[in-house]
Amino acid sequence: AALALGIANQLTNILRDVGE
Repeated sequence: AALALGIANQLTNILRDVGE
């Protein structure tokens, strides 16, 4: 579960980076 959360967190980080 923690691993999935970490991956989702990284995906969100990438989306935010691209959003800017």
